[in-house]
This record gives sequence, C-alpha cells and structure tokens, in this order.
Amino acid sequence: MPRILLLLCCLLACGASRAEDDGEEFLNFMRSSTRNDTAQPFVDDAVRRNNGHKFCVPEEDRKQASFNAVKQYLESHSGELFKPRRYLIVRSLEEAFPCPEKK
Repeated sequence: MPRILLLLCCLLACGASRAEDDGEEFLNFMRSSTRNDTAQPFVDDAVRRNNGHKFCVPEEDRKQASFNAVKQYLESHSGELFKPRRYLIVRSLEEAFPCPEKK
C-alpha cells in the first residue's frame, strides 16, 4: 500500500495528470511575442488535419491568417476561454473560414 501511495504522489508531482491547456492559457501564449513559436504549431496542426472539410483557410498567407483568426476569436469570446485549446482553435477557424456550400 505505501508503494502505491508513493507512486501516485510521484506521478502527481511530475505533472503526469496535467490537463490540456485551456483557451486562456493558449491566448496568453499567443499574446506573448516570445511564445508565438509555442502557439503556432497547435494552430498549424488543426489546419493540417481539418482544412477542406471543417473549414477552408485560403492558401495565401495561411499561417498568419489562421493564427490571427484564432487569436481574434479568443479575444472576442472571453466567456469560452475555459474550454480546451483544441476545441477553440477548430471553432475559431470554422467561424473565420467557412467552406463554401457544395452545390
């Protein structure tokens, strides 16, 4: 029993149970000029996985346009910042870059 308790304490101390960043934490990364390199890969990953079916980010200046859209969404939807980072990134790109309706 003491070994299990010790193992549990070690896992908690090491941060193994850390949850995904929320929107507030992610927005702070985006606002910090020194941490843009930390935030950009998460936006790029969402674009890579979902562009063309959940949203349609244009080819021209894709990185900067998607980054700015996510940052603007987070700044204007402060009531949603408690939600997970991934959800908010996709939601912001869906709102900023809806795909044209198929005929």
